[in-house]
Amino acid sequence: MQDLAALALVAIFTRFHKIERRPMKLIRFILDTAANAAAAATAEFSSRQRITITKRNPYGDQLISTLSGFGSDVSSQRLTSFEEEILQRAMELKPTSACPLQALDLFSGYCASNAKRLAEMGYIAYAFDFSPPSPELTNIGQLLPGGGILHYKQQDVRHLDLTFLAQKLDLITAQRSLHFLHFLEAQELIGNLARHLKSGASMYFTIGAVDCKVGNGYKHADLPVELRWHPLEPELGEPIHVTEPLCLYKTEDVHSLFQGVGGCIVRLERDDFGLFVVEFQMN
Repeated sequence: MQDLAALALVAIFTRFHKIERRPMKLIRFILDTAANAAAAATAEFSSRQRITITKRNPYGDQLISTLSGFGSDVSSQRLTSFEEEILQRAMELKPTSACPLQALDLFSGYCASNAKRLAEMGYIAYAFDFSPPSPELTNIGQLLPGGGILHYKQQDVRHLDLTFLAQKLDLITAQRSLHFLHFLEAQELIGNLARHLKSGASMYFTIGAVDCKVGNGYKHADLPVELRWHPLEPELGEPIHVTEPLCLYKTEDVHSLFQGVGGCIVRLERDDFGLFVVEFQMN
C-alpha cells in the first residue's frame, strides 16, 4: 500500500505542470488521484489476503465465512468419502420401507448440504445448526422433486428438543461436531439422540482427535476428557473458521462417549484428516 501511495504522489507532481493553475481543478485532480490509488491498494490487499487464507487452509476449500466459529463453512462445503458412504447407506434403506423415512443431520452447516441430499432422496430430513440457514435455501419445508422435505432449525444443540417427532428416526448424522461440546454435554446429547433412533438404525459421527491435522499444539490433550476444553492455535483454527473451544478425543474417550447407550460401536476408524469416523448402531 505504501508503494501505491508513493506512486500517487509521483503522479500528482509529474502531471502538475499539465494542469491549469486554477485551485478547484488542482484540488479535484488530487482527490481523484488519491481515490484511485486507495481503490487499487484495497484491491491488491484483498487479493493478497485471499491468497494467504487459501494457502493456510488445510482443507483446500474456498470458504464462505459465516463467522460462527463452529466450522459451519466447512460442514456446508465439503463432502467427504465417509459422508458419501452415509448417503449410499441412506439410499439402500429406501426400498425396504413403505413409509417416508426420517433423518436428522446435526451441525448441518448453513447450507444443510447433506440434509438437502437426503430430502432429495425422499427423506423427511431435519437439519440443525448453530448458524442461520443460507438465503439460498429457498425450499425449506417444501416437497422436493424426490418426494422428501427439508426442515432447518437454528438451535443450540446442547438443548436439542426432538419431542416433535411423530416416529423414531431412521438415520442420524453429525459431522465434525461433537468436539465443540464439553464431554459430558456430548455424552448427554448422544443419549438424547439414541432415544429417538429406531432399533437397528445407525448414527454416524466424525469427531476431532487430539492428534488430527489441526490438533498440533492443542494444550489440554493430557487432561482427563471431562476437563479438556481449549481453542485451536489461531494459525490452525482461523483459516477453517474454527475459533470456538474444542474437546478433542483419544480412542478410549470415544468409547466412553457412547458408554451406557443401548447399542454398540460397529465402526471406529480414522479419516485422512485424522478425525475419528464412528458408526453406532442401536440394539
